[in-house]
Amino acid sequence: MTALYRVNIKLPEGIVRVGKRGKYKFSLENAQALMSEYQCYGYDIFLSTARAAFTYQNT
Repeated sequence: MTALYRVNIKLPEGIVRVGKRGKYKFSLENAQALMSEYQCYGYDIFLSTARAAFTYQNT
């Protein structure tokens, strides 16, 4: 299982989570690509780790 990350923007009003097409958890490669899109506009961006979605297992 691969680690998932959230992309966050730090604004004067607070921290905003970045999403793309309704998703807010990304692989490291996708998160870095998304970060680079926002960094070109001068945003203060950082990553935080995200938990994987919980799934029920039938026993």
